[in-house]
Amino acid sequence: MAQSIQNFLQSRKPRWERLEAIIQSLERGQVQVLTAADLLDVGRLYREATADLARLQSMRSRDLPPSDMEVYLNQLVGRGYGQVYRSPPPRWRSLWRYLRFTLPSNFRETVPWTLFAVLIFFLGFLYGLGATLLDKIISADPAISAKILRDRVTPKGFFAT
Repeated sequence: MAQSIQNFLQSRKPRWERLEAIIQSLERGQVQVLTAADLLDVGRLYREATADLARLQSMRSRDLPPSDMEVYLNQLVGRGYGQVYRSPPPRWRSLWRYLRFTLPSNFRETVPWTLFAVLIFFLGFLYGLGATLLDKIISADPAISAKILRDRVTPKGFFAT
């Protein structure tokens, strides 16, 4: 078992070193130095390194801590993920495109729901405003509050006795 792991590590190590060199170039922003073949190989080498990491993890006993090579490969895969799946940095042009096209389009698609939400917001605002004004009136004149309480306690209407 130990011999097969050593053979596995020796056969794969040159690929991991190549991936690490490409990742270092990408991290430094030296994309112009890389050839087209290097850029195409990044994805393939990354997927191979990910599969190799899974294979190493499956070969290791659960009771043992990860080996140095497994830790190295895990870090390499993590760095590779950041380079392979990163999105381009946001630009002012993308903000302008969002404000000019995407936002109005989304608003037009959701006009009924947007207006409904605005209506609910203003109803809550009017309710709060009315309660605040009524509270000021009631607290300013105790006679009015006594009349309101008396009218509320005294039953009126169909069920009055």
